[in-house]
Amino acid sequence: MALFHPTCFMPSPISNFVRPIPTSITNASSPITIFDLGQNYFVGQVPTLGWLNDLLLLSLEYNYLGDNSTKDLEFLKSLTNCTKLQVLSINNNNFGGNLPNFIGNLSTELIELYVGYNQISGKIPAELGNLIGLTLLGMEQNHFEGIIPAAFEKFQKMQDLTLNRNKLLGDIPHFIGNFSQLYWLDLHHNMFEGSIPPSIGNCQHLQYLNLAQNKLRGIIPLEIFNLFSLSILLELSHNFLSGSLPREVGMLKNIGKLDVSENNLFGDIPIIGECVSLEYLHLQGNSFNGTIPSSLASLKGLLYLDLSRNQFYGSIPNVIQNISGLKHLNVSFNMLEGELCGGISELHLASCPINVSVVSFLIILSFIIIITWMKKRNQNPSFDSPTIDQLAKVSYQDLHQGTDGFSDKNLIGSGSFGCVYSGNLVSEVNVVAVKVLNLQKNGASKSFIVECNALKNIRHRNSVKVLTCCSSTNYKGQEFKALVFYYMKNGSLEQWLHPEILNSEHPKTLDLGHRLNIIIDVASALHYLHQECEQLIIHCDLKPSNVLLNDDMVAHVSDFGIATFVSTIGGTSQPLATLLQVLRMPVIYLLILNPSFTILSSPSLSPNDFSSEMLKMLSLKDIKGMVAKGICITRSRSFIQPDVSNCSVVYPLRCKTN
Repeated sequence: MALFHPTCFMPSPISNFVRPIPTSITNASSPITIFDLGQNYFVGQVPTLGWLNDLLLLSLEYNYLGDNSTKDLEFLKSLTNCTKLQVLSINNNNFGGNLPNFIGNLSTELIELYVGYNQISGKIPAELGNLIGLTLLGMEQNHFEGIIPAAFEKFQKMQDLTLNRNKLLGDIPHFIGNFSQLYWLDLHHNMFEGSIPPSIGNCQHLQYLNLAQNKLRGIIPLEIFNLFSLSILLELSHNFLSGSLPREVGMLKNIGKLDVSENNLFGDIPIIGECVSLEYLHLQGNSFNGTIPSSLASLKGLLYLDLSRNQFYGSIPNVIQNISGLKHLNVSFNMLEGELCGGISELHLASCPINVSVVSFLIILSFIIIITWMKKRNQNPSFDSPTIDQLAKVSYQDLHQGTDGFSDKNLIGSGSFGCVYSGNLVSEVNVVAVKVLNLQKNGASKSFIVECNALKNIRHRNSVKVLTCCSSTNYKGQEFKALVFYYMKNGSLEQWLHPEILNSEHPKTLDLGHRLNIIIDVASALHYLHQECEQLIIHCDLKPSNVLLNDDMVAHVSDFGIATFVSTIGGTSQPLATLLQVLRMPVIYLLILNPSFTILSSPSLSPNDFSSEMLKMLSLKDIKGMVAKGICITRSRSFIQPDVSNCSVVYPLRCKTN
């Protein structure tokens, strides 16, 4: 079954049905501009396609085309007749042989060329440099050898150059520094030699730089650390780099991952406490010496720290324990002093000293938790719906296919940490909503964990129901996380309160009955979250855009990415501050545990408080005729500060998805 359109040809994917590309496609009478055969099960050779004179996009990606032979890429010659071609994607197939020289005769309008993840070998043809309009060139995971052609210097519009996992050698060309628009450069896992060209420092838009697993030598140029745009990754690991790590590394304030491991670097670790976005720091396998700097404690977002196999001495700074999110710490094979505790006899670790009063407190607290849990278990009825831990996981490929490759036409919303797409899954009859986390955003991974922890405890008709989740890697090997929910046909409450933002031709209106029902639905959900949920939860980000409406206009609270969990005592909800007061613990401990809580202004657990705020939100537009601004419910207090004197229309943000 295929979709024929005056400008489009896209066959419908048929699962596990292996077949060659049908020859009937040459019978299309109308001009075709988009020819998309991607993500199917096509095999064999690609037929001649030169008759597609009006072609703008050709996608053959994610099939089983070719048989790793020299004739696999002969069809490219026919594409030289497609003088309007802008995008050519043949990646993730089984194409073999050399990349033919006539690829340089393709349309000069070509801006994106994907040939990665195949079996293509030989040298990169210099004729490729004739395609001077290229902004993206993906040739990764092949068997290309030799040097990067000098003709690549013509790529003055290049933005994304990906040549990793080949057999390329020689020096990294200095002319890469002339690519003023470059934001992604991946040359890792090749055989490049020589030094890192300082000219790369001219690429002032560079966000991702990966030169790992080569044979690079010399010092790291200071110009690299002047790339303030580096926000995703700087990876120089598994080379032969020498010298010290310069103090200018502290200027990379937006970097998310820094990896200089497995080199010959030495000296002290410079002060990098200003790299506030840093989550992964790999320094292992070098000759760094001196003491472990206390300034590392300033990296509040750090998740992974590896200092192993160096020459550090002294003791581990106590302030390291203040990095609350740290999940992995490796300081082995150094010359550190002092003793670790833990009480593990097999490792000869002494027991950690512990105060008797602390032991007593923990025993009492354990009894309270057990009694409370048993009481709630007896009172609460059982539910048949599975928790998020019991759900069958879905693969990245299924989500990618079900959302048409996370296309813009499927985009239905966006937020601080990601985007939401509509889609169809093989395992689901109805349309689903796929929330994809943008893991390049600082805090997105934590938001995913928080939302999973919240959803696994929630069972209420006015809360969104999660169908499945995905924690995997995408086709580039990058981390990928997503949640799948039932699709809410009527969108968010925001779209109904402010329809002019999204659709002025077909405005949406809410009558008084609907408004009251929505208030009741949301208040009911909050009452459950605050009073009846097995683990009491404060939403912390409740606003009209996070209230979704199904076919029957029943409201559902969504987006628990920054939710806060609240302790309980005797079946009655208590803010953390109150709980500690009941146990007569000093208030200072509360402030250390979570400074966002205060004794005088704890998060409100009353649905009545929210009902009044929601009522104001629902009616304010009718009163003022404008978009209400300044309405929010925070961790520390709930308040409403409508500001309608200087309102502006806010449009949904577009996100880049993995």
